[in-house]
Amino acid sequence: MATCVAFLVLLVLPGASVVAAFTSRSGVVLGAGPVVTVLLTAVVTLVMPLLGVPWTSVTGAAVLACACAVYPVRRLLAARRSGPRHRAPSWAGVQDVARTALVCLAAALPAMVLQVGVLARSMRRPYAILQNHDAMFHLNLIEEIRRTGDASTISAATSLNGGRFYSATFHALTAILPDAISTPLAFNIALVTIGALLLPFLTALLLHELGQPWWVRVLGPLAAMTTMWAPALLLYFHSHAAAGLSIVLVPGALAALAAAGQGPGSRRGVVAFLAVLSVASLTAAHPGGGQWMLIVLCVLGALEALRSAVSQRSRSPRRAARAVAAAALLLVPVLLMPLVPLLRDMAAFPRAPTTLGHGLAQALLLAPIEAVPTTYLLLVVLAGLGIASMLRAGAWRLPLVWLVSALLVVLISLPTGPWSALVGGFWGDDSRYLALESIVVGVLAAIGCRAVVDPVLRWVRDRPRRRLPAAVAPVLLVGLVLGGLLVGNERWITRGYQDSALVHPAWVSDAEMDLIVSDSADLFDGAVVYGVPSSGAGLVPVLSEGSSLFRLEGGVTGGAERYLASAFSSILSDPEVCRVIRGEGGTPLYYEDESLPQADFEARYPGFTEVDTSEGFELVAVLDTAVIWRITACE
Repeated sequence: MATCVAFLVLLVLPGASVVAAFTSRSGVVLGAGPVVTVLLTAVVTLVMPLLGVPWTSVTGAAVLACACAVYPVRRLLAARRSGPRHRAPSWAGVQDVARTALVCLAAALPAMVLQVGVLARSMRRPYAILQNHDAMFHLNLIEEIRRTGDASTISAATSLNGGRFYSATFHALTAILPDAISTPLAFNIALVTIGALLLPFLTALLLHELGQPWWVRVLGPLAAMTTMWAPALLLYFHSHAAAGLSIVLVPGALAALAAAGQGPGSRRGVVAFLAVLSVASLTAAHPGGGQWMLIVLCVLGALEALRSAVSQRSRSPRRAARAVAAAALLLVPVLLMPLVPLLRDMAAFPRAPTTLGHGLAQALLLAPIEAVPTTYLLLVVLAGLGIASMLRAGAWRLPLVWLVSALLVVLISLPTGPWSALVGGFWGDDSRYLALESIVVGVLAAIGCRAVVDPVLRWVRDRPRRRLPAAVAPVLLVGLVLGGLLVGNERWITRGYQDSALVHPAWVSDAEMDLIVSDSADLFDGAVVYGVPSSGAGLVPVLSEGSSLFRLEGGVTGGAERYLASAFSSILSDPEVCRVIRGEGGTPLYYEDESLPQADFEARYPGFTEVDTSEGFELVAVLDTAVIWRITACE
């Protein structure tokens, strides 16, 4: 757990130090801190390969340490320039930031403890392997960065996905963890930190910047993490690590924008700069998060400009006309998205068909999978009260963020068309857009709870003995219900981590993994493993010093992979098979798991069905249900 706390500091502190060098507003510093850290990491990892400098735990830590030094160096230089009477730098700004950070951490602590407890019980072992959806890719990409030192978004994933662009910022940050920490453990540390520590902290910070009392800041993180959509399904079942990082940054970015836009010292230029910074950072984490933030900010900015035009219509028609023109200009990026072929192609990614009614149920009720649509009715009702309360107070921005989020969820349920490009950044995946919406709904629900409690307090104002029970009872009841729903999400985490509860045959059993890591570690040194990724072959590089040709569950890239995927079983009759294997070098091993049904892989890997190991193969190890053969046919 101490490592998770240290990783949280690593995500927040470098960027916060850079931001603090230019502003003393604690909400801006803390909210934009992780945003800047992510963007800085993305930029530096793009440049380092060009300079021939590898990204390692040492160089990565050095880069972020330099970022941490920006604020103290700036203060020291400012003190020196101010003359001999003021040589001692002023650290008043640091004290304010530290105070706000502690207040928000305290508010987020109940949600943190509850979520970490659920994760610990579901994972069972800190180095357990998440065996679902994208996890194999993420684990291998972290390992690839550790081995090659290339963490560039442009080239880091080349050997895994055939050279396609992939946001590797999450993986670069994870690779900073010391090499003594295994890749599965490092991956889990990053996921726990982002989903169970950073998300509740930034949610509490957002409520702090919205001026909410302490008990609302406590309820907010619980409410934001109540649904199955975030973080349970997002990070610990689907393993959307890069998308998850981008989504978790959203409440921090909104908190920074809220802090910069309020008070007498607020300036539109600063808010605009933070908006651009947020879009760039979320895009660096995952393009889908950047696209969502761009749409939200463009709509917010356009409505702000239209409100200005209406207010100035009678006094200054020229200014009103300029405001209308600004609103139209702000909507241009959104209107141009349907013209981007890549976004249209991503939105058309094959998914299960859905209906408009289902989309509306998801958008309005956050309807979960495998449960009644009204499971989160209390949360939704409170969010509705929160929206009404904010609108009455003239605070329309957060309700508008919810409205845009809900409309994007509904958009996914419509027939595919040019408009689908608006949800192309996340591949038209409703679960990721619901994760974003559920966080916003959680914040609104906490505010809605205050809308219930405040009238009760006014009603018992003249009855001091009833005041405390009247205030505590509804808050405690809501907190218990939300906490219970959060704990109920454990089944999705269990389905991702426990080999007996997976929705598909296990890639590796606990016993198999232990044998690879300990007793058979030397077996894979210098070896190149061939076999279906889901048989366990795809995780050999993650668990040992060996390598594997097939490391991407669900797809084949590269000529060698493509050929062997269809022809490996012809190794004794097809000379080309041995030519490819010799070209890969190393000690060739065949990884076979007879417990894996052939129906699960025969369509993508027909070459690994009906492999005859009676000739040209030598048995070298049995790892639980897996059998390891040395390929002698190509010697």
